[in-house]
Amino acid sequence: MVSKMTSKVTLDKRWKEILFAASGFGPNLLMVLMTAYFTDAIMPKGLAADVEFWSYGGVTLVSTLIFPILWTIGRIFDGVVDVPLAALTDSLKNKTGKRFITVVISFLPMVLSFILCWIPICGKGADISQGAQIGNSIWIFAWSILFFASYTLALITFYGSLSDICSNQTQRARVSAYKSVFDTISYALVYAAIPAIFKAINIPIWQVALYLSPLMITILIPLTLRKKTAQIEVVQSNESKSVSMGKSIELTLKSKPFMKWLLVNCIAFFGLQMFLVSQNALISGIMNLGAGYAAILNTCAFAPVPLMLFFFNRLRKKVGIRTLYQSCLLSFGVAILSFGIGSQYIFGDALAPKLIIGAVGGVIGSWGIGAFFMVPYLIPTIIASAEEEITHKNHSAMYFAVQALATSIVGAIASSLIYNYIKNWTLPTTIASMPEWKCGVSLVPLIVSIACFAGFFACFAMPKKYTPQVIYNDIISSTQKEERRLIKQKEKIQMAYQRKIDEVKSTNIPEDQKNALIDEYTRKLNIKLAYFSIKIEKLAEILNKSKTMDLEKSSANEEKTGIIEKESIAANVFLFILTGGIFGIVQSIRHMNKFSKLNIHYNTNEKVLYYLALFIPFISIYTNYQSCKKIEEFDKTKNIKTYKKLCMLTSIPLPMFMNVINMAIKDKNFNQIIE
Repeated sequence: MVSKMTSKVTLDKRWKEILFAASGFGPNLLMVLMTAYFTDAIMPKGLAADVEFWSYGGVTLVSTLIFPILWTIGRIFDGVVDVPLAALTDSLKNKTGKRFITVVISFLPMVLSFILCWIPICGKGADISQGAQIGNSIWIFAWSILFFASYTLALITFYGSLSDICSNQTQRARVSAYKSVFDTISYALVYAAIPAIFKAINIPIWQVALYLSPLMITILIPLTLRKKTAQIEVVQSNESKSVSMGKSIELTLKSKPFMKWLLVNCIAFFGLQMFLVSQNALISGIMNLGAGYAAILNTCAFAPVPLMLFFFNRLRKKVGIRTLYQSCLLSFGVAILSFGIGSQYIFGDALAPKLIIGAVGGVIGSWGIGAFFMVPYLIPTIIASAEEEITHKNHSAMYFAVQALATSIVGAIASSLIYNYIKNWTLPTTIASMPEWKCGVSLVPLIVSIACFAGFFACFAMPKKYTPQVIYNDIISSTQKEERRLIKQKEKIQMAYQRKIDEVKSTNIPEDQKNALIDEYTRKLNIKLAYFSIKIEKLAEILNKSKTMDLEKSSANEEKTGIIEKESIAANVFLFILTGGIFGIVQSIRHMNKFSKLNIHYNTNEKVLYYLALFIPFISIYTNYQSCKKIEEFDKTKNIKTYKKLCMLTSIPLPMFMNVINMAIKDKNFNQIIE
């Protein structure tokens, strides 16, 4: 036991949760950009509209035979390297408490290798030779290996830290939701804003990637959230010091709740990765729509996601992750079919039906998009935090590493191998505007939908909710099974040595030699029995610990709230902005629900006026005054400041759902009541 000053990342404020969630924004945005556009940029065979913008002048820069294989190897390497890197970051956390030092180590290699991937040094002109294409293939492959490794080290550190810096499951869910919002912004920028903006000013996508590379600096945000604490006593036991890589992998693979989730995630990820890497070709090659229309369709898909995440997080507590995730898979599977239904081969040059079908499909799919960002981040952290409470082993990063390994292999096969080969499959057509049928790309919506529907049925293997009880039961079951195995193995060894001793006793060798052999066998037996006894005792400690665990106090639980929940004002304002004010309607309705829970009564006429004020500016003057007055009268001893004049003043030009100032003030008032 030693005393020392510590400095660690802490999320003791709501704004810190949001800032921490933004850490992965830059690297994730650039990885999404690479996933979405890179292979089409250097192999533009599947494109039709705006080829000059999406590629290096429409020129194939790499070998169409060799590069898909190399790129697949690179993506699989991305998954394989996750495991030792996760062990490294978990080891640093357990030994020194300095998990985030790996972010500093990986930052410069990550930025440099990303930039060099986009600069093919062997040529990019129309006269490029086959040798130059092979040279570019090897060049890109080499730098991609470094990029994937450094990106993984940085992000696996970020993901793995959530289980130990969050105090409970509710905080993890909040941070996961905030992270999902930033992921949504990344996707919205990559798939909607970037094509619209940079196509208009004629900057090709490969130059855009270079200009945006400085955004990777966001991964350094956790280093700004470090807080020095007073001198504390740190207990350093053999168990809490570190977990070997082999043991960490073993613990991860033995977790049934995690492995059931991993199966579902791999099935869904196969379809998701194929869609993400092909969506550019689906819009440009199948629907024959330019970058501007692509921005419209992707806006329909990503703009509603923050609001969908809000509802997902609310419903998750009631119906469980499994049921909601199943609904997300179904919605996404249906939405992806719109790319095939709204194709050029069905509607020709008729723009309106293609846009309408694509837009409706995007809105439907938005329900699933947020879940795909949030759930793979949330489930491993819940499992890791509950496991640490019983076993005292922190190896949270390994859950993300194993998950990344599995999804990297699946994603590489789907997006790097299968897609890059089938997109070159084309046939001539009689359609004047489209001289060739992109039949390979046309198969993508069907493949993605089948994967989503398969994932839906695989979800039934998952627990309905990932609660401490579910995780504890799994740990107890696997521990008991391991204990029985070791006891049985111990008995077998005893019997084997006893047979050897009996054989020695029955021989006719001299008595002194006989005794020496018996002593040697006994010595070896005692050493092995002691080894097994120690392991069995450790398992017994885990079982005894689990019997005394108070499930109500587990950090894997949801945060307990009172009659009404405390609001994150900054997050709500952020959500209001992202949804273009639509969240204001949701929050105004929730405010009325809070009034009801606090027994602050509105009569029928007052309720009618309240809901009319959502959309009519002048009525909101009266309703805001009324709500401020009711809050003040609720508990006069608290002296709650309602800013009546400001609420009424902002109500003159704005309906209530657009009045973000009024929304923030009401959230603050309700928080004061809770406090």
